[in-house]
Amino acid sequence: MQQLTIPFEEAMPQATLIDAGAATRRKVVSILEDCKRELEGWLRGPSKSFTRLCATEEGETFTRAEVLMVNLGALAVLSLAGVLTWIAEGGAL
Repeated sequence: MQQLTIPFEEAMPQATLIDAGAATRRKVVSILEDCKRELEGWLRGPSKSFTRLCATEEGETFTRAEVLMVNLGALAVLSLAGVLTWIAEGGAL
């Protein structure tokens, strides 16, 4: 029985190189852009609970971004008061 040799090099198509790093970066950027769009949309949405708590006669409404800024401002003021109190007492732990 005679052995048959098959030339694989000629039968195989040329392989194309894929830059896996670039493909991964594009996918990550796409995911981050989607998250950013969703977050911006959520922040622009109305805050029903804060609007009810701080309702005015003019019917003013508040967005979640405004509520977040108010809460961050309050946190900053309270943190500053705590640090100043600590410094006034001599700074000992």
